[in-house]
Amino acid sequence: MTDRGGTPVATLEKIYTRAKELGLRFPYLGNVYNHRYENTYCPACGATLIERQGFSSRFRELDGTQCGKCGEKIGIVTHVG
Repeated sequence: MTDRGGTPVATLEKIYTRAKELGLRFPYLGNVYNHRYENTYCPACGATLIERQGFSSRFRELDGTQCGKCGEKIGIVTHVG
């Protein structure tokens, strides 16, 4: 499908917003460099849990499996073994 351009960012933002409205707790936009919706946020307090930039990511406000700011339980596996 090289005859099609990329999905407009405004469309992706609408999808992100709708996903939140429908109850998805951890939506994020991929392949949208340096956009605030590229990160994963705590659904309770809005703290940045996972910060992404391009192909890099890092944990920010995670304390094990809970938000480091408000204590909200976050269903995440950070390592195996």
